[in-house]
Amino acid sequence: CRITGFTKFSIFPPDMEIRILETQCYTNEQTRVLFEICMNNAYDSVFKGIPVSFYDGDPRTGRPNLLGNDFRTPSARPGGCDTFSAVILTPANGNVYSFVNDKGGVIFPDTAFAETDLSNNMDSARVQKFTASLAPADTIIYRTGNVQLVADVRGGLLSSFNWQPAQYLSCLNC
Repeated sequence: CRITGFTKFSIFPPDMEIRILETQCYTNEQTRVLFEICMNNAYDSVFKGIPVSFYDGDPRTGRPNLLGNDFRTPSARPGGCDTFSAVILTPANGNVYSFVNDKGGVIFPDTAFAETDLSNNMDSARVQKFTASLAPADTIIYRTGNVQLVADVRGGLLSSFNWQPAQYLSCLNC
């Protein structure tokens, strides 16, 4: 008899780990955080419903602001690690702290699953601010000349260009 489609349970409670992979500007007030959750202790899948909370400081050493705690892993995922993203409020101080298996309650940590070790449940990162610059930054163009400008964008995705003034430009939105 063969059983398939189950999660292997270790004799130990799970030991979860989180790692922030990237932050990006999402809107003027929000940041997109890309992060990885790993299950240790020989678990072969990431549980469904694991909560992740985001703060602008370390709740183990102070009372930071909660930036978002509505993320929960949507379904069980095969493999010991998986990558997720969440949109949170942009921290005013530029730092984001993520905590896996924290429901973001009044007490810290407010865990959803029992764990053997909570020491690796936190990661932090500096939020990448959105910047756009042009190269060449300053140049002289003679009346009949032209120059190709190259945009360098960091901390998010550029959705459009709008060049002004329109006079003498061959393209206003490219």
